[in-house]
Amino acid sequence: MENENIKETHGVVHGQQKSFTRRFTKLSSFKWQGIMWFLVIIASVSFGFMIYRFDSILDGFDRLINILKPIIVGVILAYILNPVMKWFEKNITKLFKLDVTNAKTKGRVRGISLLLTIILFFVSIGILLYAIIPDLIVSLSNLASEMPQRYNAFARWLKTISAQDDKNIVVQSILDHTETIMEKVNNWLKNDLLDILKSLMNGITGVFGVLYNFFIGLIVSIYILSTKESFKGTAKKCMYAMFSPKTTNSILTIARDSDRIFLGFLSGKLIDSLIIGVICFVVLSIFRMPYTLIVSVIVGITNIIPFFGPYIGVVPSTILIALADPKAGLIFFIFDMILQQIDGNIIGPKILGNSTGLSAFGVIFAILLGSGLFGFPGMIFGVPVFAVIYHLAKQIIDKRLIKKELPTETDKYVDVFSVENSKLMYKTEEKLEVKEDASKESEEKSEAKEDTSKIGDSEKK
Repeated sequence: MENENIKETHGVVHGQQKSFTRRFTKLSSFKWQGIMWFLVIIASVSFGFMIYRFDSILDGFDRLINILKPIIVGVILAYILNPVMKWFEKNITKLFKLDVTNAKTKGRVRGISLLLTIILFFVSIGILLYAIIPDLIVSLSNLASEMPQRYNAFARWLKTISAQDDKNIVVQSILDHTETIMEKVNNWLKNDLLDILKSLMNGITGVFGVLYNFFIGLIVSIYILSTKESFKGTAKKCMYAMFSPKTTNSILTIARDSDRIFLGFLSGKLIDSLIIGVICFVVLSIFRMPYTLIVSVIVGITNIIPFFGPYIGVVPSTILIALADPKAGLIFFIFDMILQQIDGNIIGPKILGNSTGLSAFGVIFAILLGSGLFGFPGMIFGVPVFAVIYHLAKQIIDKRLIKKELPTETDKYVDVFSVENSKLMYKTEEKLEVKEDASKESEEKSEAKEDTSKIGDSEKK
């Protein structure tokens, strides 16, 4: 009896617990549904507010970017100077055979390497400014003083050509508009002189702002480089705390691939542009062409922009030289076209390789989109950013294709009619056929040979 009573009480308690858990689950599900609906309403209202006050949000974002400009400059400088500091650390450790496992030794090596990196950075900037600025000022002053004479000489040259060939419509139209062009130029200089002075003053104040951001950013970059392991460890610790290990590992892999693509492209492009600028300066100096330094700087800087850069640089450079000497301008144009072909087919591939993995269409798309959104910086950084996005998308697509047991090569999908049972179907004139991959056929043949050899060996034994 006692056992039966105990069983009955246990059954009653168990039933009450079940009913309580059911009520609790219903209540919790109702509560979470209410929270989800509340979050959806908040998100919808926030999205509507963002659309309604989009201009003020953009102004606030621009204000935040202006405040954080020194930090952004510091992060960019640290990212650029980090490979140089790592090179110094590696060579100092090898040269003096130091034990880097010791914390004090590692700190000393880090301090010396950081100091040498900063010294090299300032020396490089000083040499560049000392070599370019004086000649650049002289060339610009000569250009400003000689511009009317150069223009009149160019007009006389056009008149001699038109006198020799009266039917040259292009030259005649240029001559007809020379006087109107000169009048417009004179009126622009007279009427807009005040605006030019105002823009000049704004430019001077802008230079001070750039210098302020640069020096504060340099201090930030020194702090980042000296304690970069701490930043790296903190970032990884936070990611592993917030996400699952699998997700964090994927994020770290993406970060490593992005660093490889981004740094490889930028460093290679800078070296390539420096080589092109030096070659241009040497050849123009040999031929004694006018405005050698300015033209070389224009060609070198615009060469940093992928695809469109060489064409952007050749137009003002050719006009500048042609104003002084039309024949020299024509010679420079031919030389620059040859130089860009050498760069595109020999120098560039040797230095850059296939660092981006983008096609010509991808490069054009990235430059147009980057320049439209962010101007000149977008033209430079648009290609590596788009290359990173393309790399991530390619990895995701390849993983999904491998799960479906489909090939990842793009060429195999050009003539595909359909996919059936994880096999690519190609339509011929008569019927659908399955074309096996050459790699799979070779693997099957090698496996068959191995099997026959094993069978022969077993029979011999």
